Amino acid sequence: MDIGSPIEDAYRRDLTINTLFYNINDDSIEDFTGKGLSDLIEGVIRTPLSAMETLLDDPLRVLRSIRFSSRFGFKMSDELIDACRHPQVHKALSHKVSLERIGTEIDLMMHAKNPVLAFRLIDQLELGPIVFSTNESKRLSPEEEVKCLLPKSIDCMERAFDIFQEASATEKYFADEMSHDDESAIQQKRILLYSAFLLPFVGAEEVQLSSRRKSRSVEKVDEVTKSVLVYKLKLRLKDAVRAHLLHWTAESFLVQAERIGAKGRAEIGLILRKSGEINWKLGIVLAMVLSPSEDGRKRLTDLVGYIEKEDLIGVWNLKPFLNGKDLMEVFGKLKRGPNCRKILDFEMEAMLNHPNKGKQEIEELLRAK
Repeated sequence: MDIGSPIEDAYRRDLTINTLFYNINDDSIEDFTGKGLSDLIEGVIRTPLSAMETLLDDPLRVLRSIRFSSRFGFKMSDELIDACRHPQVHKALSHKVSLERIGTEIDLMMHAKNPVLAFRLIDQLELGPIVFSTNESKRLSPEEEVKCLLPKSIDCMERAFDIFQEASATEKYFADEMSHDDESAIQQKRILLYSAFLLPFVGAEEVQLSSRRKSRSVEKVDEVTKSVLVYKLKLRLKDAVRAHLLHWTAESFLVQAERIGAKGRAEIGLILRKSGEINWKLGIVLAMVLSPSEDGRKRLTDLVGYIEKEDLIGVWNLKPFLNGKDLMEVFGKLKRGPNCRKILDFEMEAMLNHPNKGKQEIEELLRAK
């Protein structure tokens, strides 16, 4: 095996902007393709050799091209766009590149400042069925479903992105860590956008949640969510679990926004306890994606106002006065199991509905029950 020259190395790279060398001897930039510097200055994504040759050499470069284009706001060359759309390149990407490598590229896009741009390019270049199709559809073939739903999914992502950015800058209920461009905020935005992207696939945006749909179970992760995120994109299971939790939280908030305070503060408090400190905020954003009308946004804003007025912020840290051991002592023959769990749930509901009652008063309510 011969060691390649710098020129050969440059032409084997994926993009011209990645072919630049720094010469430590004379402190200069060397541009062996003659296009790297000009493309960097002009904002062009181009391959060093012919686009077809470069992409077929490593088909993952299709997604890398998209990622760099969206990351820097650069324009892909016409030749590269045509090659990215070519059936031969699509076949190579589908058959020669592992799901893990594809998933890694998609996740890197999600870490960018505006992942929506990358997903728009994926759609425009007709790559959606390769990247996202699963076997969970009961209505269409996997490829047809992705082609049909992808534009809607990206629209949901864009609405979530815009609402997240706006809320981070203006809304009091978004904590400080949500508004800074640090790793924590990037991770929150990442899981929010995955969740928003999946809304059309799980059918959440197609129904009136308060009347036509059976409630989503918070315990069992939706198979479509798991299939796309875990089996297709090879993300961690906990990403799918959290996306599912955000779907459940958003749908629950939509129902509550229609009847704020109708059943006391406990019902909303229990949703907050299940969702948690960060997820409830993302759930509000996702609910606004599902209910984008002015009236829908107002109802959800009023719901946030109710949560603040009723001092429900931090309810996820609320501990029961009587734990399982205490209850077994109070009720004698009570054993650990479903009955004990029901009493604990009732206790928490009572504490939420009667925030001014102390331990003895809550215990009396439990005995009366």
